[in-house]
Amino acid sequence: MEYRRLAEFYSALEATTSRNRMIQLLTDLFRETPRTLLGPVVYLSAGRIAPEFTGLEYNFGEKLAIRSLARVLGVEEHEVEEKVIELGDIGDAGYALFTEKGYGRGGGLTVEEVFRRLVEIAKTSGAGAIGKKLELFSDLISRATPLEVKYLLRTVTEKLRLGIGDNTILEALSLAFTGSRRNRPDIERAYNLTSDLGYVAQILAEKGIEGVRAVRIEVGRPIRPMLAERMSVPALILKKLGGR
Repeated sequence: MEYRRLAEFYSALEATTSRNRMIQLLTDLFRETPRTLLGPVVYLSAGRIAPEFTGLEYNFGEKLAIRSLARVLGVEEHEVEEKVIELGDIGDAGYALFTEKGYGRGGGLTVEEVFRRLVEIAKTSGAGAIGKKLELFSDLISRATPLEVKYLLRTVTEKLRLGIGDNTILEALSLAFTGSRRNRPDIERAYNLTSDLGYVAQILAEKGIEGVRAVRIEVGRPIRPMLAERMSVPALILKKLGGR
């Protein structure tokens, strides 16, 4: 699957404020995604590289993104900084600069390659990590189209800004693989037991809703915490506690 296609879906998601439209777009995306790539696509669409409990993060700030853009385009960093200030977004700035400079006409990046490279960036640490991250990301965007650059920059700086959350993704998964929203509670239950939306999506794609219903608590996968329901009066609190 080409990353260009994923970027096109992101652009359409960003352009709408209708939740129903967002769900439909995500449903179409998940149906179009090869089953072996569904987990990575879900992580990326949620603005993550892995489940939150793993602690894996890009640690790639906007300043490093600016350095990367300047390096690839052969311009001074202050020129990139000025464009970011003008447009108010690192992704929009990257898109504008790549377009203005006539850069990034090649494309050809795949979702698999992008995800693998982003994982490598996130896992890079220790002495010389900043330079290595810069090198890895610069190589990636040097082979990207302007639209791909826009969302790669937003992804790696953790500012994807698509307006979608876990609940929207859960509904889209239910529609994409079961044809109905009625199975969403089963998918959400599996997510609550594993805290890993990509893992649950992969099971749904490969084993169907019965595979999702078979998900159980596993060692090493924390259960999602549930917010407590606030009671307005003492009588309700006592009732919840069995009168004691």
